[in-house]
Amino acid sequence: MLLLALPSNWFVLVVPWLIGMASLSILIRRNPARAATAPSHEPTWALGVGVFLVAIYGGYFGAAAGVLLVALLMLSTAEPLARNIALKNLLLGLANAVAALAFAVFGPVSLVGGGTPRHRVPRRRPARPLVVRRAPAGALRALIACAGLGLAVHLGLDAYGR
Repeated sequence: MLLLALPSNWFVLVVPWLIGMASLSILIRRNPARAATAPSHEPTWALGVGVFLVAIYGGYFGAAAGVLLVALLMLSTAEPLARNIALKNLLLGLANAVAALAFAVFGPVSLVGGGTPRHRVPRRRPARPLVVRRAPAGALRALIACAGLGLAVHLGLDAYGR
């Protein structure tokens, strides 16, 4: 609904800042003492609100919604990085499904033009889950943060002029 109601130039100016802040927050480690007092299996209302807001953002814009959600989960839970990435995949998949349904119902969507491929290409399983489980969490966290910061800079240059 936001995509249909708000002017596109408003959001384009905000996105680089959101992505940049999320990328930096991925580098912040969770306090182990806090993790002991707040078990990861008990979600808080603040986490629920944060996930809801990221889901709205993801449905509206999509760019780096995964970075935002991983940052939120890492700051709010005691779960390891690999679990947070798996949860991010599930939550963003649901957010995208809801957004697609909303666009189909409320937006100017055409169902013409799709077709079936003449031949099927065999699908290979992506190596991402294996890499995430086996890669050192610190290095993976730094890689995600650097990619997010690079995207934030690129989008900021586009939004504010080069």
